[in-house]
Amino acid sequence: MSSLSNTTVSSNGFSPSFGQCVDINDCRTVSSIFWSCFSVIVICTWTAIHPNIPLVGTHSATVFYQNLEIMVLALLTPELIVLWAARQWYSANRIARKFKRYGWGKSHAFFILMGGFALYDGEKFCGYLWEKREEVDEEYWDQIVSLHQRESSGLSPHSSNLADQENDNQAEFATLDANQAHQVIDLEVQSVEGSEDQKSSDPACLLEFFITKGYITITEDEIKDNLSHGDVISKSVAIIQTTWFLLQVIARAAEGLAITELEIVTVAFALLSFATYFLWWNKPLRIRHPIRVDWRRHELTSSNKLDEASGGWVNTMREGVAAILNYTTPSQARNTPDFIAQIIMFPITAIVHFINLASAITNENTAENIPKVLLSARLGKKGPLRLYIPIYCIACVFGGIHCIAWAFRFPTHTDQVLWRISSVIVAIVPFTLGVLHWYLKSIARNISRFVSFLLVTPAMLLGILYMVARAILIVVALSALRDLPPSAYQTVRWTTFIPHIG
Repeated sequence: MSSLSNTTVSSNGFSPSFGQCVDINDCRTVSSIFWSCFSVIVICTWTAIHPNIPLVGTHSATVFYQNLEIMVLALLTPELIVLWAARQWYSANRIARKFKRYGWGKSHAFFILMGGFALYDGEKFCGYLWEKREEVDEEYWDQIVSLHQRESSGLSPHSSNLADQENDNQAEFATLDANQAHQVIDLEVQSVEGSEDQKSSDPACLLEFFITKGYITITEDEIKDNLSHGDVISKSVAIIQTTWFLLQVIARAAEGLAITELEIVTVAFALLSFATYFLWWNKPLRIRHPIRVDWRRHELTSSNKLDEASGGWVNTMREGVAAILNYTTPSQARNTPDFIAQIIMFPITAIVHFINLASAITNENTAENIPKVLLSARLGKKGPLRLYIPIYCIACVFGGIHCIAWAFRFPTHTDQVLWRISSVIVAIVPFTLGVLHWYLKSIARNISRFVSFLLVTPAMLLGILYMVARAILIVVALSALRDLPPSAYQTVRWTTFIPHIG
């Protein structure tokens, strides 16, 4: 009878005779498998995602909830995140070409798309400065341009009688306090030579006006170093960790070792994250506030934010919960006086809001309770079809990766059936949506709204079905950890991949 003492044990602590691990220090455990996959998924759904700047005035609790929503969206429909990144990448290239003559690059372009420049009139938020004329440009263009013309004609902003010469609508550009809570652009009028004005063409929007007149001079290095919370090094480390995980899975397949379903799910996430990193490589990461652009002088007043925040942690939590409820609840339902009733209804409103958020990736004006700047790509419903074709192809490949586990060992037959059905759904639905998208694009001008609705409704139902299938895959992958094949605990023998003689 063989005993443990004379059993042949491989160099990785695994006994081929017993088909089990005999040295826990040299074998994988369920917890190590889980945390290895979990860390990569966190990288793919948190670190790799570059959200836009939150809407001005957004409560910190709402910002956290928005980031959590996007993270869940990345878990259930990671292809939508790639689509969002692709739309922004396409727009950023277009904006970068437009502003190239001012020495601006892709980081500037992404910063514009994120809502990076906010126009203020004292404490009043006027709107965002975009790459083309919007409502804020129409409202303030004449005032700002006429003020600049008066100042450049010789009037000094520091003259003693300036206040007597101008009324409230003709105030000077703002002199700003350097100790303000977030970075501010000082638009105090500078001396601009006439020859410089002649060199530049007429600006098409307020943002371009401020750039040509030398009021906005932020450099690409300042955006990356002073504002962004991620750099090339941090992104490279994340990519290296993701690549190392992929190499381990490939090595296990080469050695004929069991690969868990959770690792298959993680591989799919990891491969998609490379596309996201590529598209968002020049986009600043997790900037909390936009650059504030004050266009005229106001007396600085002390902020009451500290007084408002001193109401105790109970009031702070209540305000945070109220802010989240207000964010997820449609405006027509926000008049509910009962705070408890709003909390009870929160699961329903949160699900509806999440679906609206997913729809807003492709249509930035889908729902009024989704801030336009949250997912801004400056494309609206537009965008060439060639932009979407690669995304649909990537989505099909992503779904097909799950089919690798078609013949894997599952704890129960039910788990195996659920996995197979869900894998087919996530592989086929993107192709079906792509065909519907192409068909709608090709006949959009020749159909009525009713027919368009009949075509869009199945697409929405397919999207919901896709998210359900994704959730099932994740649940089945986690439940499969309770009963793994013996070789799943075996570690890779890297020495077998090193060329040697004998």
